Amino acid sequence: MSTQMLPWILGRGLGIAGYLSLFGLTAFGLWLRHPWRIRVSKPAPETVLRVHAVLAPLTLVLIVGHVIALVLDRYAGVGWLGAVAPGGSSYRPLAVALGTLSLYFGAIVGATAALAGRW
Repeated sequence: MSTQMLPWILGRGLGIAGYLSLFGLTAFGLWLRHPWRIRVSKPAPETVLRVHAVLAPLTLVLIVGHVIALVLDRYAGVGWLGAVAPGGSSYRPLAVALGTLSLYFGAIVGATAALAGRW
């Protein structure tokens, strides 16, 4: 395997891992607010909250790694402009734009969740 393939492999792997982590984060977050959690004692609410709190920064790290790997991947041609400006990528502009907007919306949700107890 050549080193030219490394950003491609890392980009796809980190993207899949970030997506799975985001799925888990969402599932545990929904379970924290669902009425059935009162009837079901396992797992304990403290455990669910801790897992949810750990998955949030893990998801952020995986997605940032995904973006950096795609920027460094010359084959994909995303570049820094495509990573920060929706529609700025030459490689699958709609898909990359949706990912960029999702990252921005995720950052807004994360920031408001972090500040929720302070306001």
